Amino acid sequence: MEHPSAYLSPAEPPDTTGGRGLRPPVAEPGPLQGTRILVIEDEFLIATVIEDILRQAGAEDVVIAVNMQEAREALAERMLDIAMIDIQLDEGSESGLSLGKLAMARNIPFIFLTGYSRVVLPEGFTAVPVLTKPYIPRTLVEELSEVLMRSRGE
Repeated sequence: MEHPSAYLSPAEPPDTTGGRGLRPPVAEPGPLQGTRILVIEDEFLIATVIEDILRQAGAEDVVIAVNMQEAREALAERMLDIAMIDIQLDEGSESGLSLGKLAMARNIPFIFLTGYSRVVLPEGFTAVPVLTKPYIPRTLVEELSEVLMRSRGE
């Protein structure tokens, strides 16, 4: 008598449904599958919520920076696919813009985050997408995906 495993191909997962022949669906890769993302947000709780959203969307690595020093170090030293930059960190109204300039210098695509409903960006930043708090998870992921695709020429 042959062992039941003889009827399974090596790539086929075992039947765990009690013989009904149904298998759980294979998870589709998320839209941010394998990406390395920097989140610059001085409100740690908001940053961790964003991190959870990004990981659920497939992000490989999410780095959180809560102040200018951490943000500068991450932008200078990390291999990043994209960044999310709070326009106004606690350290001053120009802080997010200066970090945007650093990201541009390293060719790291980014989006701005803000708690303000109306933001006027200075010249040089007018094409940068701005997401307003509170964030809708799907919108956040879609915006990041679009910016990534544009930066890759897709």
